[in-house]
Amino acid sequence: MSKFKLTSRKAAIEIQFNWIFVLIAGSIIFIFIVSLILNQKKDADIQISQDVLKKIATNIRGKQQLTDTISQLETPSTSFTFSCDVRDLTADFKISGSQREQLSSEIIFAPKEFTTQRINVWTLDFSIPFIVTRFVYLSPQNMIFLIYNSTGYENYAAEIYNALPQNITKRYVSSVSEINSLIKSYNYYRIICFNNCPNTYKYISILPSSNSESVFGYGIIGYDVIPTNNDQPNNNNRLQYYLGKASLFGAIFSDDKKYYTCQMERAFKQFELKRNLHYQRILLLESELASVNPNCVPVLALPKSTLLNMKDKSLSDVQTIYQSALSLKNDNTDLIFKGCPLIY
Repeated sequence: MSKFKLTSRKAAIEIQFNWIFVLIAGSIIFIFIVSLILNQKKDADIQISQDVLKKIATNIRGKQQLTDTISQLETPSTSFTFSCDVRDLTADFKISGSQREQLSSEIIFAPKEFTTQRINVWTLDFSIPFIVTRFVYLSPQNMIFLIYNSTGYENYAAEIYNALPQNITKRYVSSVSEINSLIKSYNYYRIICFNNCPNTYKYISILPSSNSESVFGYGIIGYDVIPTNNDQPNNNNRLQYYLGKASLFGAIFSDDKKYYTCQMERAFKQFELKRNLHYQRILLLESELASVNPNCVPVLALPKSTLLNMKDKSLSDVQTIYQSALSLKNDNTDLIFKGCPLIY
């Protein structure tokens, strides 16, 4: 073999090697650049998600300042997740691709998970009878509330239907076929019933107490189970008490007993703080009024005793709290007519 042929072959091998090297090096550089771009995009998406989350949280907190209002919150299409820890009573929420936003004092009732571009935001005062806190109810726009087969409970059904804001989609239904027809157009639903509930769907059953004139007095709520007067919610993981209008709707907007109970326990922590403030205020008033208006001192004795008896009460004490709240409300009215300082 000639020297020329050997040299040509060697050159060809070197060229092939150089091309292979270029291809390998180029692939590595390309992968690095793509990886860098993807990481930057991921970081940018996370930052955008965090910014959106902060704006949503700020919006919700702003709307919480107004009572009994309904508004809509526009967001990019994203998934929302709400949680509440029953052990330490902490609550938070997050959207897709973001960290969790802690809710220090906000009491929010909502489906635990949903995806939407528009959220209905509704607020109601939780009062016993003084305002304890303001509840916030969130629901996706593509959600419908159905009041099912309310035969024998027409007045209660009408109270719930009329109390739900007009911006929230709501319907009366009397058969499973009606449910089948309506929920096809919605991604999420709530079925509210009193008896003869539809076993083929998830539902929320309400048993108002016979001692309250309205469905919004107090009673028992059941998740996929119909409560009876003999039931003890503390021994059943699908039953729980409710107290007042705000509490009942909190149960309706919640997916299950665990989430609802956790938020209500957080609310009762605030109730204990407010209760104690009102109690301490009466003690101060008694001291001041002794010399200024002594006739008011004995009038304050009853509400002072009532507030003391309400100490450390919880959702399981709804009957006691309900009666105490009525007493405080009447005492407050008496104080007006007698020209004495009000309790709240």
